[in-house]
Amino acid sequence: MPGAGNSNDPDIIINNMVVEVETGTKPSLDGFVEQVKKRFEQGYSKVIVVVINQRQKQRYMLALAGMKDISVVKFTELTHIQI
Repeated sequence: MPGAGNSNDPDIIINNMVVEVETGTKPSLDGFVEQVKKRFEQGYSKVIVVVINQRQKQRYMLALAGMKDISVVKFTELTHIQI
């Protein structure tokens, strides 16, 4: 069942969009970038990545640069995103 906590499942699904909540620090984001690519292969139209701080946001934005239909936002910015 998507969103049920399996590490391969999206954290949240809204319509045809996936929200991935990233609260920890990963030494490398290569695996996460591959996971995001798989979300599009699975047919999702947009991926929203929620992070905890500005430093993490910059890291994820750099790792995902060049990919379309991705938004990286801090928890405090959630009220500002448009779906």
